[in-house]
Amino acid sequence: MRMFFVTLKEKRAILNSFNNIVEVKDDNDEFSYYLSGENTHKLIAKGFNEGGEGYIYNTSISNQHNSTDGWVDVKDYTANSLRDLLKDTVSSNLH
Repeated sequence: MRMFFVTLKEKRAILNSFNNIVEVKDDNDEFSYYLSGENTHKLIAKGFNEGGEGYIYNTSISNQHNSTDGWVDVKDYTANSLRDLLKDTVSSNLH
C-alpha cells in the first residue's frame, strides 16, 4: 500500500506548529529548523525542499530511514509519523 506524499507546505506547517522550533530559509530555497529554548539553539531538521527531501535529527529511533549520524530521512513519512518523530526529537533535546 502506497502512503500519501506529504508536501513541503504540509511539512513546514507541521514543523512550524511547534512553538519552540524556528524556521530558517537558506539561499538554496531549503528550510532548516532550530530548537530554540532558554539555553538552546540547536539544529534539529534540515534540507526540507520542494523535492520532498528533509532530515530530522533523532538518535533514539532505529529504522531503515535513520543514518549512522542520527539524521532521519523523512521524505516518505506520513503527517502523523512526522509529528510523532518531531515530538520525540523535541522532548529528547529539551531534557
